[in-house]
Amino acid sequence: MNAVRSGETFSKESLLRLIFPTVGCVAAIIAGWFIVEYDNPLTGALIVMALTAFFVAIVNPKAGLYLLIVATGYVDLFKRLGLLAGDLAFGDVVVSMAVAPILCACICLGVVLQQISKHRRLEVWQYVVLAILVMIMGCVLLQDVSGGAGLLEGLQDFANSGAYFPLILVAGILFPKPEDVKQFLKFCLLAYLPVALYAIWQQIFGLNAFELHYMQTGYTMTVTLLDDIRPRPFSTLNSPHALTVMSAILASLAFFVQFKGNKRAAWQIPLGILFVAACCASLSRAGWVLLALGVIGWICFRRASTTLGFYGFVTGLLVLLIVNADPLLDSLASLQQKLPSGGAFAEQTFRIETFSDRLYSFRNMVTNPVFHTWFGNPELHGPNGEAVSHDELVHDQLTQVLVRFGFVGLTGFLVLVVGALTLTHRRVLAQKDLPTRKTAIALLTVLAAIIYSGMLFGSHLGVFPVNVFFSVLGGFLLVCCAYSKETGTSTRELR
Repeated sequence: MNAVRSGETFSKESLLRLIFPTVGCVAAIIAGWFIVEYDNPLTGALIVMALTAFFVAIVNPKAGLYLLIVATGYVDLFKRLGLLAGDLAFGDVVVSMAVAPILCACICLGVVLQQISKHRRLEVWQYVVLAILVMIMGCVLLQDVSGGAGLLEGLQDFANSGAYFPLILVAGILFPKPEDVKQFLKFCLLAYLPVALYAIWQQIFGLNAFELHYMQTGYTMTVTLLDDIRPRPFSTLNSPHALTVMSAILASLAFFVQFKGNKRAAWQIPLGILFVAACCASLSRAGWVLLALGVIGWICFRRASTTLGFYGFVTGLLVLLIVNADPLLDSLASLQQKLPSGGAFAEQTFRIETFSDRLYSFRNMVTNPVFHTWFGNPELHGPNGEAVSHDELVHDQLTQVLVRFGFVGLTGFLVLVVGALTLTHRRVLAQKDLPTRKTAIALLTVLAAIIYSGMLFGSHLGVFPVNVFFSVLGGFLLVCCAYSKETGTSTRELR
């Protein structure tokens, strides 16, 4: 009888050993045939890899989140390299842009299925976070779709402005301990190391021919870079703005998070300096301001008194900037003449006239009556009454919220930000586990710097992949706030 059972087991194992390689070979043949037959072979390869990643994300959402980080760093490079593989069509661009949001949706689906299969329930504070996220995403989706631009364009806007918010909750579920958070952040730093190196390479040697050719195709808004004296680096990302902000975020994480217990690892400082170099190489000042705010916040957020001083100082500066937008606009030209201008690098580095867009946006927020609505104005007009897009008049985060959601939306945004920051700071300072509190301070520093620098340089939350990292870091911050050393999990309610 035992011999029969052993024979049955042996036959089943042999059958499985035969089936799996056979299925793998057939799948590889089908994938290869599809790639070769697709109009652009590189896009075909991207589709095959994306479908595989979607399946992995549903089955193993934690692995899917790792794949999402890799996709955020390099999917745009795939899009540009398509020029080398053949004729690049707009459909190829759409495919590359769709990978990240669909992968995010698959991760969320995988987490839901995982929670159901294991009969797990969310904590009370997680339900609260879920309710807030659903409300925010609903408002953003409704505004995007009903803004007059059409359903397809509205969904595209939503993919940038609200589709990644669920990661705030999902990231905390997948990585429920601070040590898990640190391991994932370490992976993010290593995954983006080539991005930083390539940015520095571009600043030294200039953009490659295929990158310049891609900007001329009309498939990207970075075509405006061709008007610069020397096109600014954007590495493997979609714009210099995304590069500078992401480099500043990663540099802050490398400097502030203590990956080796209660100490910094030896590799952190050199890696942080490398990301600072990439931030500077982008020649975009948004990242420089984010870095400065991060350093000040890291120093101030350890005590309640200095935290209040930090927010009072930066808020006061922002109010003064908004109130004095007109005189600053008038003085930019004279200030520009006093700054160094010898050579392309110096002109781009010290060119402050580009800040006139932000000052013009602040002036519109205060003085332009078409901005002053209760629920937003989808049809804005320029100084001479001509119809213009939001991007031509809006260049900061506060004005963007005012335009899209009106006074009601701006008030809700400010209340939500102030309330979330207040509650989070109280929870961080109350965290008794010292390593966890230091990690939470580092994460909170980065998130606050993203929000405040976005108020000056345009919303970072609508820029890919900053929106992905903001949501993931927000989820990790919740993990650190709710973590209990006694139980070893994030089970306490956030009150």
